[in-house]
Amino acid sequence: MKHLSVLFFILLYLCGCHSSKRLSADAESLNNAPKVNRKALQNKGFRVLYKGEDLSGWQVLAGHRNHWTSKGDLIDYDGKSEEKDKCLWTTESFCDFVLLIDVRLTRKPEMARSPVILPNGETARNADGTNQEVEIPYNGDTGIYLRGDSKNQVNIGNRYIGSGEIYGYRVDKTLPAEIRAAVTPKIKADNPPGEWNRFEITMKGSRVWVNLNGRNVVENALLPGIASCGKIALQDDHATNNTCQFANIYIKTLTE
Repeated sequence: MKHLSVLFFILLYLCGCHSSKRLSADAESLNNAPKVNRKALQNKGFRVLYKGEDLSGWQVLAGHRNHWTSKGDLIDYDGKSEEKDKCLWTTESFCDFVLLIDVRLTRKPEMARSPVILPNGETARNADGTNQEVEIPYNGDTGIYLRGDSKNQVNIGNRYIGSGEIYGYRVDKTLPAEIRAAVTPKIKADNPPGEWNRFEITMKGSRVWVNLNGRNVVENALLPGIASCGKIALQDDHATNNTCQFANIYIKTLTE
């Protein structure tokens, strides 16, 4: 019996060591950019928007310094820019394009209430008229601004609705119902909080497509009034100390 007990504790120790190494490896992998085939992307006409050396190609204002930072393969944001406009904008404007980008929200998840959004973009209501809500793990918010305007935001965050909606259009009740429904994600394709999410965003004329982790969440949605060209921004969510990382930022310009 004594020998069995010793053997049990040895096995328990070894399992614990193996588990610790696995968890450490998982944590380490999250802090590294996901892998991409750069040569294949270049052969398809993509060029890099973040080279991994510094933030050249991005408008780093005085109040951004030490907050929006280059960390090897990652752009890291600590949620504390001192600028009025806390977003990080490209120096270049783009018209029709395909944008590839990996995004990770790094804050520790906490349980939070999230409104239930219907397929038509409306908030579901209880019998008494209050918003229907569910409790889910939430670790912050960011987004990608398209063509120079926050209204054209591809919203990113672990909510009931899922990432990929064009928020400014979904909540604009002056727009026709079919437009608001089209910019609402068809499915929730987010990875678990704290993991990387890969977006492929296509802008052609006044229409947008959003693919998240290989799944189409918004397809051929019309954005009335959107500018024909404009800069792209990585969003600070209204100074709420959301922390996030961006990697593998590639763009392909489209021509007729």
